[in-house]
Amino acid sequence: YNVEIIHSSFLSAPSQPSPSSQMVHRSNPYGPGLAAGSRFYGRETECERISALLHDQSQGTAILLWGQKRIGKTSLVLRLQEQLQGNFLLMYIDVQGLKDGSTTQFLYQLMSRITVVLKDKAADSASGINVPALNRLRRDPLTYFDMFIAKVQEVAKHYPFVLILDEFQCLCSLREEIVGLSAIFSRLRSHSQHAQGIHIVLSGGGLLSQLTDQCDITSLFNITYDEKLSSLEPRAAHQLIKDGL
Repeated sequence: YNVEIIHSSFLSAPSQPSPSSQMVHRSNPYGPGLAAGSRFYGRETECERISALLHDQSQGTAILLWGQKRIGKTSLVLRLQEQLQGNFLLMYIDVQGLKDGSTTQFLYQLMSRITVVLKDKAADSASGINVPALNRLRRDPLTYFDMFIAKVQEVAKHYPFVLILDEFQCLCSLREEIVGLSAIFSRLRSHSQHAQGIHIVLSGGGLLSQLTDQCDITSLFNITYDEKLSSLEPRAAHQLIKDGL
């Protein structure tokens, strides 16, 4: 029943929000694409654990990164590439793109990728490392591969490198040509165990039981450090909401 009238001259002008109080908008890390650069968020604990294992220079290290499909494994290994640059030579191979090929073609692509990185980042030490032509490699793939890795090991003593095989379970779909899958897995296991400065990160989607049931790849798992990638921690998810996602 009572009305009080206040003249506008008695009211202070609305203050402008300070830049620090303005809401920060981040791009959505849960989109269908890879979470790279500013889109990558969280996973500090996993990155720290994997990095600590790789920095153990006393021996080679094999790490198995696994989890549900589309949980962010590829984004994580690409993030590791960013963080490890300067300390390691990094070779990334998406095995899914090779799944329709043969075992010999895989060895050829693996050797080619390693050679490109070594000559780009450690040209002074990699002058004698070359990849035989594919037709020549087919004559005796394992012998050529062993000779190649022996030369790479000498470089790795001074330039440790990390080989990342993303969607590694696709190795089991390779067509066996001259050399069998079990022989390749045995070689990777041996080099990871005994070659100083050579580290392997295997990233694969699905349950661990599903991965271990595929072909003869279980021989690799006996020497790996397992890192399960789960859903984003509640604390990190809360921070995403707080930051305006």
